[in-house]
Amino acid sequence: MIRVRTLLFAIIALAMSTASVRAQDAAPAARPAVELESKPPDEPTSETSPEVQIVPGGPQMVPGGPASPSTIRPEELPQADQVAHPPEIVTYVVPDYPAKAREEGIEGRVLLMVVIDESGKVEEDVQVEDSIPMLDRAAIDAVHRWSFTPARDEHGIPVRVQMEVPVPFVLK
Repeated sequence: MIRVRTLLFAIIALAMSTASVRAQDAAPAARPAVELESKPPDEPTSETSPEVQIVPGGPQMVPGGPASPSTIRPEELPQADQVAHPPEIVTYVVPDYPAKAREEGIEGRVLLMVVIDESGKVEEDVQVEDSIPMLDRAAIDAVHRWSFTPARDEHGIPVRVQMEVPVPFVLK
């Protein structure tokens, strides 16, 4: 878990300094630098990139959205740290800070459980694990716009995984 967290943080830091990210030995191709979509400087937003946390045996997804492209149910999916090559964040989108939450000075972290599909996209069903009601929708909307490198099994085949993702909200 620490190795994955450190690796994700390093990728984000490298992208912010416009350095390129080198592919790992087992990856099929070089990974692109992390893309950041930011808000104008006068908009209060999250000041830091998320520290994506992979929790073994974490809570399970609750189905309820559109059908998944795969026949595997979310509760049967491996956690991201249980595969040979966990997903890595490629595109991080800063959440829009809700005006009412900004006016009331509400800050904190929304913790989400997401399913990352075989192409590295976040699937429609997202479960809120640690809620800040005024910030939940903004966190979910932002995470749907994130992208990851696909998780891969020991044979290099892309697989669906579930992963806990914290989304920080900090007023400037």
